[in-house]
Amino acid sequence: MTEALRYAFVDEYGGVQVFAEKEPFLVVAAVVVSTPRILESLVKRARKQFGFKQELKAARSSEKVIRWVLEGIVSEDPSIVIVALDKRAIVKPPKDRENLYRQAVTCLVRASVQRWARLDVT
Repeated sequence: MTEALRYAFVDEYGGVQVFAEKEPFLVVAAVVVSTPRILESLVKRARKQFGFKQELKAARSSEKVIRWVLEGIVSEDPSIVIVALDKRAIVKPPKDRENLYRQAVTCLVRASVQRWARLDVT
């Protein structure tokens, strides 16, 4: 029997600046669901209810909006995969600091496909 296709929606927090005291971590996370419609409809309802015209950003949202969105996500019983890079432990940064982001995403995708063989990543 073929495993059902799962959908992973990836986002990040933090940048690739290595010695930024206010941002010591680069975190990449995926919310994995059985159908993309689950999250798409949640975002659509949030936009309508709270009047968002642009991307939903927790940093620019009230606690009420953040709580509403997170409760909506949790009610759908998602799986969540997180990779966190502690940039304070980096002694010699790569020449191209975007490689830090690429490495974190690679680890996230690797961990995800080890769990779900059929995965659509966005």
